[in-house]
Amino acid sequence: MRIVTLLACLVTLELAALPVLAEGLADHKARAEGVEQLYDAGDYAAAEAAAVALAAQASAEFGPDSPQVLDVQIALANALRQQDKLEEAVAMFRHVHARWLATKGEYHPRTLAAANALSVILSETGRADEALPLAVQTVRVAETVLGDDAYIVVKWRYNLASTYSRLGYKEEALAYYAQALQQMRVATDPGAPRDAATVARSIARIQTDLGRPDAAADAYAEAIPLFEAAFGPRHPQTVYTLVEYGQALWRSGRRDDLPAHVQRVGALVAEQFGAQSLPMSDILAQRALLATRGGPDSPGFAEGLALQAEVVALRESLLSPTAGPTGRARLDHAAMLADSTDPKQLRRAWEELKLASEAGAGSRAFAYDLLVSLRDSGGMAPRELADAVLMVAQEAQGSAAAGSALIQAQRLALGEGETAAQFRAATDLGERSAQLQQALLVQTNLPLAERDAAREGQMRRDLAAARAQADDLWAALDADAPGMMDLIGGGRLTLDEVQAALAPDEALIILDISPVEGDAQMAMAISREAVDWHLLNWTADSFTGAVADTRSGIALKLGTRAAAALDDAPVEAKVEFDLYAAQWLYAETIGALEPVFAGKAHLMFDLRGAVAGLPPHLMVRAEPQSDDLTEADWLVRHHAVTVLPSVFSLRTIALARGRAPAPEPLLAFADPVYDLDEGTALVASLDTASAGVLRGALAPLPETADEVRAVAAALGAPPTALRTGAAASEAGLKETRLSDFRVLHFATHGLVTGDVAGQTVLGEPALALTPGRGEDGFLTVSEILALDLRADWVVLSACNTAQGNEPDAEALSGLAQAFFYAGARALMVSHWPVESRSAAHLMTETFRIRAETPGLRAAEAQRRAILAMIDAPGGKWSHPAYWAPFVLVGSPD
Repeated sequence: MRIVTLLACLVTLELAALPVLAEGLADHKARAEGVEQLYDAGDYAAAEAAAVALAAQASAEFGPDSPQVLDVQIALANALRQQDKLEEAVAMFRHVHARWLATKGEYHPRTLAAANALSVILSETGRADEALPLAVQTVRVAETVLGDDAYIVVKWRYNLASTYSRLGYKEEALAYYAQALQQMRVATDPGAPRDAATVARSIARIQTDLGRPDAAADAYAEAIPLFEAAFGPRHPQTVYTLVEYGQALWRSGRRDDLPAHVQRVGALVAEQFGAQSLPMSDILAQRALLATRGGPDSPGFAEGLALQAEVVALRESLLSPTAGPTGRARLDHAAMLADSTDPKQLRRAWEELKLASEAGAGSRAFAYDLLVSLRDSGGMAPRELADAVLMVAQEAQGSAAAGSALIQAQRLALGEGETAAQFRAATDLGERSAQLQQALLVQTNLPLAERDAAREGQMRRDLAAARAQADDLWAALDADAPGMMDLIGGGRLTLDEVQAALAPDEALIILDISPVEGDAQMAMAISREAVDWHLLNWTADSFTGAVADTRSGIALKLGTRAAAALDDAPVEAKVEFDLYAAQWLYAETIGALEPVFAGKAHLMFDLRGAVAGLPPHLMVRAEPQSDDLTEADWLVRHHAVTVLPSVFSLRTIALARGRAPAPEPLLAFADPVYDLDEGTALVASLDTASAGVLRGALAPLPETADEVRAVAAALGAPPTALRTGAAASEAGLKETRLSDFRVLHFATHGLVTGDVAGQTVLGEPALALTPGRGEDGFLTVSEILALDLRADWVVLSACNTAQGNEPDAEALSGLAQAFFYAGARALMVSHWPVESRSAAHLMTETFRIRAETPGLRAAEAQRRAILAMIDAPGGKWSHPAYWAPFVLVGSPD
């Protein structure tokens, strides 16, 4: 507040000393107030025109970087935003922030205000990841410069909460909103009443997002009087809020009050916005809901369908067929049509739902339920129905693993030329931008005294440069390869394409398990000659529990390749393994689909949700007759198993067959040096004390050297292919041309986010290698993303490399995703901490069997190695803790 007062004093002195300038400033102030009045009245187009004219005049009078010009440009940007000219608004907010930063510096109040405005528009336009660091930084600096209780800081905290909400942190944001509303209700600032109304509406919206319809309706009821008092009963913002309240009344079941509300608000909408407006489409949608609430047999149902069709047409004419509001209207129309049992109406519902999905408004659960209705009513032929189910399953998959598979397919489709190099550079810059954004977020969350201004400045410059370079590359790619997405099919495959990609002895199995309670769960099996699917009659928690029960029987205590220091003691595993849970998973997911894949030598699984946390070959086909593990009817006894990152990986596998193989057979890293008494020379560039802390908790893995020697012998690789001991270094890996090797093999400790090595907590997944020459020995996900690979197979003979530990974790871990992104065709990864000796045996046997039988699938070689372990005399390794952790992801064949 002292800074603001000082600025006011300086302005007063200027006015006193320069009467001519004072007269110009007074005239400018009057015209600026006119722009503000137009904006407050809701006449945003007129406010835009007035702001453009005033900015040009002020630039001539006061200079292009003067406060007068920049303030008017902020008003112009706000007017553009209210008219949905969002890209123009973003560009203007960026410009104003950059000019304040350049002329006044980071700590000036005007710079802070511009930074806050920019963070808000970035958040509103889907750039919340970019907005969050800027919003956090603005609040932290403002708290120091202006004080915690300054009203502007209260407003900016609210804006920060909005950004958190857009990133999905709803509960945390709700607490910020409630605090802001309490402070704004008692504030004396002239703008506080309007701000309080806006915050109250935000609370109502977030309650809606959290699925609390009663709380949302109550919050809207609290917000409406605030809007009417602060803005006026007919102001556009008040009318918007009244429209939203009508939607909340419907969702909360308070529908007796809705007809009168819709009639009153409809008149206000017609008065303020006209018949051809988005608010009017909302009113029509509420009328449609009221008309159809009695169901298909009610007298108003046909009228309601007609009204909803009118909503779709209106939004399509005002926006576009693929705009979000149009898609949501189509989804509602499809839901109304789906209330019918008439096959023709159900077919219309499906067509509407497809259009809604194209606009980004599809619903996975509704789609599956609708397809069941179409099947039961005979409204769609069986093959067309299966094709539709397959399409829904692919659209529902938004994992990073699937994204990596799509990027890999794009690279393969582009070949090895200059265009391919441009694409790799563009995607790498995207990853680099994401990493810089995250680092900037961490930095700006620090207390002001701990922040490094020079480092932040460099981060911002690097981020701007990376984005600019990426934009240029994407523009060039659009010109050079406009049909790239057509070439690879846009990331989805039809049923015909899937069946054509499968060999006669192969089948694809999709298990689409949603972590959301109440969502539909689906299983599908496809072979060349058959297809079948069904919805699963169990909740998400049921599958999570069954997977947890199955995994609970796998608890290795000693000898694991993980982050714990371990003695050289006999290996122990819990003998209690829940065969019944493993059999339940088979019976309740794919058992009914067995006719499709029976007799198929090779099963490929696309796994979603809880079931992604378990190797498929661990399922048990028949009900156990005893607890004898050697007698269990494991799935692996009947089929070789591969896991795919996505259905589209079938296209990636086909494209990769045309890629020239790398010239060298193998590069293997094993038995890194963790004991710094032996490796002191390797860490001369590191602080010895801290380096000792980093490595003290990792046990040596001498048997892994034998593992990679056996693999090298099977592949006919020369001795130079082996990097063991001190040579298994991170620095050496980064100095090697990795694209020359067909197989990369890492036999070392694998660490996941949160693992502790000594006193160091890993911030991201990593493979442990020998440190030295400026490298800490942790090959992290960020570093793997920057590698350039052409490997047919990357073997991660370590622990926890398949999937995260949470039930709804990604189907592939960050390590696995990173290697796919870097160019690997296939991976061998583990689902839990592996016992080192059995892991070495499984790896060497898999490669030996494959080498001895040319043309044998990698999955079949692994299957034979597993069966030999299960059936070995004495049952030494019959427990699945030893033979089941590794899954083959993708195809190295």
